[in-house]
Amino acid sequence: MSDTDTTTSAKPLRTPTGGRTSGLVGVSSLIVALSVFWIATENHYGKCVEAQVAKYPAIGVSAFNTEDTGPIKLAYDAERRAAVDKCKRFLFV
Repeated sequence: MSDTDTTTSAKPLRTPTGGRTSGLVGVSSLIVALSVFWIATENHYGKCVEAQVAKYPAIGVSAFNTEDTGPIKLAYDAERRAAVDKCKRFLFV
């Protein structure tokens, strides 16, 4: 063999844990994909709730305006609760 010969007869290195490594990469990829999906659905739900709370703010109404006395009443509480109940956690459901 001369010094200018660039061909090699070396075989590629094989690791004894090649199957386990690809399995770990697959499981890790699945966990990352599920995490990104979870974050996206929570972000979607949070934005929906935030929009409904802004649409129907919790304004304190004095209980002394009516015959009924008791703790402070909130305006738009039923409307806000109904609107927030319509918000979905998952994008496609």
